[in-house]
Amino acid sequence: MSTDVFHRSHKGYEENLFVRYLRSIFPELVVTELVSRYHIGTSKHWPGATVFWQVDTNGRVRAGKIMLYDPYSGTRVKKPFNHVYWAHTALNLSGFKLEQCFFGEHLLEDNTKPVAVVESEKTAIIASAYIPDFVWLASGGASNLNARMCKVLKGRMVYFFPDLNAYDKWQEKAAEFSRLMPETSFQVDTLLEIFAAEKERKKGCDLADYLISFNHRKFHSQEEVQICDKPSVQKIAEDKLVALKINQDAAFERLKEKYPNLCILTDRLKLDIVGRRN
Repeated sequence: MSTDVFHRSHKGYEENLFVRYLRSIFPELVVTELVSRYHIGTSKHWPGATVFWQVDTNGRVRAGKIMLYDPYSGTRVKKPFNHVYWAHTALNLSGFKLEQCFFGEHLLEDNTKPVAVVESEKTAIIASAYIPDFVWLASGGASNLNARMCKVLKGRMVYFFPDLNAYDKWQEKAAEFSRLMPETSFQVDTLLEIFAAEKERKKGCDLADYLISFNHRKFHSQEEVQICDKPSVQKIAEDKLVALKINQDAAFERLKEKYPNLCILTDRLKLDIVGRRN
């Protein structure tokens, strides 16, 4: 797509409802950095709409997905219809052939961090602010994730963070991609599968739904995990998780070893489980 259209969308952030939502959970400096990092644009297709541009590792603008978000809940507007559109359709580009790449793919260039793949653009953006140790990409939906798209991940450590109720499907994809790309490590994270409550499964929550429940400013502070050292809390958590046939200590230790920076998240989720299941 034309880079002119791409650059002209980088304005109007006061009216951009998704950016307004980001400002409700992050400081302004963080929002500014996220907008720049992911090339978030503004569209006039609907008042307050956002353009999530797909830019590949060669800097080519592959596509622009236009979506409308509620600025208070951060959820996509689906009534009276699903507010999703494509920039090339809105611009009436004749002969345009859509060939998508990962949202955030441009961040792979000259970056050796392990890669984390989620479904939605919103989740990739939010997760990158909380856990910057990964390059966060979005497939734009579980059905979009395919071997062709994953070729750009060759030779990397790749972790899939599927939405709830999509774990088995992503596990199958990881196994398929591992066969096709043996030099690339594909693993599917089990964090949500371990800790999700039934109501969250019904809603199909994703990683961002958990992350935003934590204070971004304190997320990396050890102060937030001190309470987890209390024996009473540990005992309650053990009892509840054993009842669910989950080996709590082993599960947490595996997660902490695999993702050191998720220690705070897993410890806080331990308390969350106690609160929800008491």
